Amino acid sequence: MADWNDKSIKLGDYKFFLILLSHTLITSVDGRGVDQFMKNRELPMHKGTVKTIESDDGDVIGCVDIRKQPAFNHPLLKNHTVQVNNGEKKTRLFIYWTSDGYQSTGCYNLDCPGFVQTNKNIALGGSIEPVSKERLTALILFFFFDQFNNNDGNWWLQVQDQLVGYWPSSIFTHLAGTSDAISWGGEIVNNQPNGHHTSTQMGSGHFPNEAYGKASYFTKLGYFDEGNNVKDPENLEPFVTRPPCYDLRTGKDNKFGVFFYFGGPGYSTNCQ
Repeated sequence: MADWNDKSIKLGDYKFFLILLSHTLITSVDGRGVDQFMKNRELPMHKGTVKTIESDDGDVIGCVDIRKQPAFNHPLLKNHTVQVNNGEKKTRLFIYWTSDGYQSTGCYNLDCPGFVQTNKNIALGGSIEPVSKERLTALILFFFFDQFNNNDGNWWLQVQDQLVGYWPSSIFTHLAGTSDAISWGGEIVNNQPNGHHTSTQMGSGHFPNEAYGKASYFTKLGYFDEGNNVKDPENLEPFVTRPPCYDLRTGKDNKFGVFFYFGGPGYSTNCQ
């Protein structure tokens, strides 16, 4: 197994919509040049612009959050949901929180008030590179969720050796003081496209019985007790909703500690 210390993470991709504002337009209408008109005109700053970039040839590009682009100022697009291309296959680091079991609170990444990011080097929602390659290299990510190290009661997220930020304990109810259960694993969204189970893969797309070199896995599972001591999980209970589509296999040894393989291909002859 590769040592995670030897791996690097590149988490720097943001999703922006680019608006081109050209102030070097040289064209003519009825033989009259309009370049001077454009030069004397102050360029508008679109609502939602978070950054502007000037190209080498003088074009000004406004970077706007994809959900706040000017198109959504139209009254008929007030509740429009952005349609994105689902063909992208990049592996991304994301977080999600909820304080009421996904009923009315919570969101992904920084899409709503909640998570406080303190690290400028890791972009939540950004892509992770390099990724694991079948039977060649394994990308090992090291995660901590810790409430005691900083003595502030907040839930801190650590990725590799970097603290990313925290969820304030005040936004939670049951988690405000401590936790009595932990879940590890994978999940997908199945909206039954085309009338059958989604073909979205979980993990590497291989079943856990294919084991190391093919199947995705978690190793060295553990938790911090109130004395900040690392303990192996107790009463670990495997839970699988659709074994023909995705499955799980647990184990424990001296090298990997408590571990499990998980995942699967999704839609197939056995997964309808």
